[in-house]
Amino acid sequence: MKRVIHILLICGIVTLLSGCSLLTSKGDKKAEEALAVSDNAPFGVKLLDGWKITPQGELNGDSDLEAVNNDEAMFFLAMMEKKEDLAIDLEEYRDIVVDMNESSYGVPLSEAKATKVGSYDAYVNEFDISSDNLNTHMWLFSVETDNYYGQLFAWTLESQVKNSKGELMDIVNSFREMKN
Repeated sequence: MKRVIHILLICGIVTLLSGCSLLTSKGDKKAEEALAVSDNAPFGVKLLDGWKITPQGELNGDSDLEAVNNDEAMFFLAMMEKKEDLAIDLEEYRDIVVDMNESSYGVPLSEAKATKVGSYDAYVNEFDISSDNLNTHMWLFSVETDNYYGQLFAWTLESQVKNSKGELMDIVNSFREMKN
């Protein structure tokens, strides 16, 4: 009987440990192998050390996925809309997103540049804003996944752009629509 309990205990520990994320070296940062997934929507990102998924709505009430690195003042959020609800293509979606954000923030956005977010087609705009007495630089990606159009925002303090851009782009490029 003791042997059976011992075997069950070992199996339980192995099962528990197998659920933990494996870490791989990525420069001087460590990246989680598994995607960190939103509790409320089918999206995920790979997180680097210092990053965490925040509760939906902590950064923006309309977000579907939020991640922060508070120690380095870096932020990411995704706001997604089902493609089946929209009778437009990615370029039209981008134009709506740019107009809406220029109006909302009261600043012009840079010219949109075609790019990729992981394997997804996207456009990126950049802009600077001052909010709550902080000067920030933002990247806005208009992205098309298999089933969604979305806005991906990445931002940091103006003084941190040079040091933070690579890590923010790694987070953005790890964005994925999860398959059911």
